[in-house]
Amino acid sequence: MKEIKQYISPKYKDTSKYKEIREGVYQTKIDNKKYYVTSLSFEQEPEYDEGVMADKISQYSLEDILDNYHCHISDFYEDLNTENSKTCYQEFASSHIESMDAVQKLIDRHVYLKSEEGITYIMIDENYMYPIAVKQPIRLIRKNPTPKELVMDICGIIIVLGMLAVLISAFVAGFTKSSASIFIFAISWGIVIISVSIIHVLKNKK
Repeated sequence: MKEIKQYISPKYKDTSKYKEIREGVYQTKIDNKKYYVTSLSFEQEPEYDEGVMADKISQYSLEDILDNYHCHISDFYEDLNTENSKTCYQEFASSHIESMDAVQKLIDRHVYLKSEEGITYIMIDENYMYPIAVKQPIRLIRKNPTPKELVMDICGIIIVLGMLAVLISAFVAGFTKSSASIFIFAISWGIVIISVSIIHVLKNKK
């Protein structure tokens, strides 16, 4: 991929759907979830096993970028990517704004894949290997969850805490034979079973 530029789509002028976070990055909703999007234009390089014309955009290198930056293509701009043009247009989307930071850093860079000793690297410019993924924040509850996802996340936390209580109460009861420890063990185990059942039901609920 070369000639990578920021592309500001006319659709971003619709402020009822897009909120500008900073130049080139917008907040929107996809399937009722908050996402950040940015669009790039670029040219493919056949010499790196990529495509030629814009109507056939190769997944080679692009797919690796998507995987490493934890994002996906949210608009393929089919009206712009024609068989008569070498300039490709793609909109990148992620629920993490950090991924948009990484994507924008590709602007004016040369990006391609290179294999060495069986390992494939994303190359940025001539000598800079970039095989690592964007760091994502660790969350106990996913960002912008649906009500169903929120309940499942809370149940997951309860299961972890419940299992911890089960282990501690079992350990204490083994030494002290305390009725209180046995009671806590039974209650904790029951809560874990109920939480697991709730997650199972929600996962299979359409």
